[in-house]
Amino acid sequence: MPFAMLNRRRWLRTAGAAAVTSSFSPAAGGVLTVRAFDPSGAPCGRDRLQTLLLTGRNGRPFANLPQVKQDGLATIETPAKERFEIMMILPVQDFGQVYLYADGGGPLYGPSGGELLLNYEFARSRAALVRRYVETAQKEGVSFSKVLTERLTRGESALKQAGDAKDLATRAGHANDSLAETMWAGEMAAVERARHRIGKNGPRPGFLFGCNAFRYAKSEEYARRYAELLNFATLPFYRAT
Repeated sequence: MPFAMLNRRRWLRTAGAAAVTSSFSPAAGGVLTVRAFDPSGAPCGRDRLQTLLLTGRNGRPFANLPQVKQDGLATIETPAKERFEIMMILPVQDFGQVYLYADGGGPLYGPSGGELLLNYEFARSRAALVRRYVETAQKEGVSFSKVLTERLTRGESALKQAGDAKDLATRAGHANDSLAETMWAGEMAAVERARHRIGKNGPRPGFLFGCNAFRYAKSEEYARRYAELLNFATLPFYRAT
C-alpha cells in the first residue's frame, strides 16, 4: 500500500510490523493475559489488540506477537530474563488514537506473566510520567499553569478511583477518564516548559519560524493568518512534478 494511502492507524500498524521484523526473540518466560476497553466502555476490537507489543529497556520490540482470543482479550508470551514495557494503540476520549505505553509506573514489568487491565496500566504509567516531568521542570524554575495542574490532579484522582474499583468495567472507565486528563496534561507541560526555556534565552533576531505554504493562495483568511504567525514558508515545487 503506498504511503500516501495510509491513514494514521494503518501507518502505525505498518511501522509496528516493520519493527517486529528487526526485533529480537529471547526465550519465553510466562504468558501475559491482557484486557482492554475503549472509551465507550466496550471491549476494544481485535484490530487494536493486534497492535500490542512488548519492548525492552532500550525501546526495541521483542518479536513476541499477541494471540487475540476475543474482543478485549489477548495473551502474549513474555521474555524469560528481561523486563519489558507494554505498548498498544488505543483511542483516548477527546484526545485521539495513539500508541499508549505502560512501564509499571517506572520499573517495567517482570517475566512471570499474569493478567493486566491495560487501561489501568496505561493510565498509571502516564500519570507517573507526567508527574515526574512536572516535578523535574519545577526544579528548573518552571511555573505551570493552573489549567495544567488541575488536569493532572483530576487525572490522578480518577486513577485512584480506578485503583479502588472492584469490577473490571468500572476500573477501566475511571482509568480512561484519567488518561483523558493526563494525556493533555503531558502535552501542556511540554509546551509550557519549552516556553519557559525559550523565554530565558531572550529574543533571537532573524529566527525563522514557518511551515509549508501549499494553501496560501487559496484563501485570503488563510494567507492573512499565515502572515500574522509565520515568517518563513516552504513552497510546493518539486522536480518530479
